[in-house]
Amino acid sequence: MSRIPRLATLMLTVLVVGACAGAATTPAGTAPSAVPTVAATPTPAASPTPDLSPLVVTYTTIAAGGAAAVRQCDREKAGANGTLADAKAIAQACRDGYVQYIAAMKAVAWGPAQSQADAVVTAAEACDAIVLLMVNAADGTTFRAAYARLPAAEDRLLLMADALRKALGMPPAA
Repeated sequence: MSRIPRLATLMLTVLVVGACAGAATTPAGTAPSAVPTVAATPTPAASPTPDLSPLVVTYTTIAAGGAAAVRQCDREKAGANGTLADAKAIAQACRDGYVQYIAAMKAVAWGPAQSQADAVVTAAEACDAIVLLMVNAADGTTFRAAYARLPAAEDRLLLMADALRKALGMPPAA
């Protein structure tokens, strides 16, 4: 086999491979050869927004349970007779609501809203810790001191819950 056909075959291979790689160029003033062209690769479409509706339903269910526990706790507070033992029993009932709420929130994989859900859990755990201080209070002064911290912690919880609602595409709580 002569060197010229090998060289021609090699040159053609280089041109075809170069064209496939997008590296072949036509020198100025020469006509383009019949080299195959490569179509432009389409830009991948942005990933679709995940369907958050199952998470919205789950959150709505968990929030409704939490709201029901708060309403029950408020009813018990309103009917309290003012003794420390009674206040501690009501605090325990309220704590049971927080424990259930926290467990329900932790049981869900929140997908793209996981960081907001984690913040809700952290805020709920802070409320739970305060209520636990109330449950374990040795006297009325200790109970009242813990109880005084609860509104700010609950406000933080509501703020974090609204951030989760926003991440799920829901309006803020009313």
